[in-house]
Amino acid sequence: MRDEESKRQLQEDNARQGYLKESPFDNLLHSVFDDTGEPFLSYWRGTLSGKKDSLERVLARAGIAADENFPYSYTDRQGEVHIPYAGALKIAKAFCMKEPSTVLVHIEATEREWEQDASRPGKEYLVQLLNQYRASWAIIRQWAGQDAVLAEREKYIKQLERLVWDAIYALQKAGADSEAARLRRAISRD
Repeated sequence: MRDEESKRQLQEDNARQGYLKESPFDNLLHSVFDDTGEPFLSYWRGTLSGKKDSLERVLARAGIAADENFPYSYTDRQGEVHIPYAGALKIAKAFCMKEPSTVLVHIEATEREWEQDASRPGKEYLVQLLNQYRASWAIIRQWAGQDAVLAEREKYIKQLERLVWDAIYALQKAGADSEAARLRRAISRD
C-alpha cells in the first residue's frame, strides 16, 4: 500500500509539473534515457525507474550528485527507484550537456533514416513521426549545445572565406591572375 500511495503522489506531481503523454518532452525523455545505454533504467509515462546503481551511473555521467533529492521520488519494495517527470527532465538536460555526442549521434542517424524511408511507397507514415519527433530533437540539440557549435562553425567558415578573398586580392596584386581566378571560381561554387 505504501508503494501505491507513493506512486499516486508521484503521478499527482507529474500532473502539476505539466506532464503530457507523447508530448515533445515525453518523447525526448524516452530518447535520452534509451541512449544512456543503461539496461536497468527506463523512462515510461512520466516516471524514470530503475536499479539504484544504474541511476547512480547516469547521475554521475550527468554531473549530478548521487544524493540529489528529487521530490516525490521513492524506492519501492523491490528496491527499484522511481523519479518523477520534473526530476527526469533535470537529469536528461544535464546528461545532454555532459554527453552531447551520446544523444546527438542517435537522433541524427534516426532522422536521416526516417527522411530517406519516408519517400518510399508504404512508408508515408514516417512523415508524421518525423514531424512529431523534430520538436523533441530540437530541444535535445539545444540542451546538447549543438546550436552554439553550429554558430561557432559558421563564424569559423566566414573567417576562412575572408582569408580566401584576401588571398585572391593578394594574388591579383602579385600578377598571378590565373591563380586568383581559380580561387574565385572555387569559392563561388555552391
